[in-house]
Amino acid sequence: MYQCLAENKHGTIYSSAELRVQVQAPDFRLNPVRKLIPAARGGQVVIECRPRAAPKPILFWSRGTELLTNNS
Repeated sequence: MYQCLAENKHGTIYSSAELRVQVQAPDFRLNPVRKLIPAARGGQVVIECRPRAAPKPILFWSRGTELLTNNS
């Protein structure tokens, strides 16, 4: 709980606020990764990965046991 005090020669006033720190494990229910993404051979593909989480998660992509990076 935090309290702010404002004061001058005409008086004093208080205001209070509660700080709640939210934590949430990564969750894909609101933004699921698409299971099938059509693409043209030799074309570019963007696969969105936007889980809901707090704090913001670090994302990694893998294919099998291979860790992937952003590249062409």
